[in-house]
Amino acid sequence: MDKHELYEFLDIETPEDFQYVENVSLYLESEDEFEPEDLRELFASLDGREVSKLLEEYFEEIMESVPDGETETYELLSNVLRSLTGLMKSGYGEGIGPDAVDEMERFRRWYSMDSHVYLTDDRGAEYDVPVRDALFSKRMEKLGEGSYRYDFTEAYDYPLDDYVVNLRDLTEMDQYEEYEEDLEQ
Repeated sequence: MDKHELYEFLDIETPEDFQYVENVSLYLESEDEFEPEDLRELFASLDGREVSKLLEEYFEEIMESVPDGETETYELLSNVLRSLTGLMKSGYGEGIGPDAVDEMERFRRWYSMDSHVYLTDDRGAEYDVPVRDALFSKRMEKLGEGSYRYDFTEAYDYPLDDYVVNLRDLTEMDQYEEYEEDLEQ
């Protein structure tokens, strides 16, 4: 997929149009092949803090669909989110650096294609689906669709890299937490 097709796929005309959680959803839920250079160019022109907010909103939505009792899955997604947002906010000046883009791409491939979650229906039929589809099935259950037993065990193999946290971000986080505490009192 070339740059023009990528922008069309993401429903944007320019990088500045990448400002909605729907853009994040289109990207992360895709099984298409993207050119790494085009992704890096797109994200290099975006504000890491703004994209982090979009990711947080997206992850909040998908994490609501994690089945009860799947604490490891919930924690894994929380850790991936922390890693991604940490990379996006860490010291690149303007734009999102290539290591954050590479990590998003690794997550997208795992989430939408390479992971294995086993769903078993009431008849005992088993389905091997990626995490994306398992969470979608759980959302559909809430709307009255068929129910499944979920086995996320094989999906836990997502390797998380360490990331550097910008000290300015930590300071801002501490100040924000102090501000919230003041509001509560």
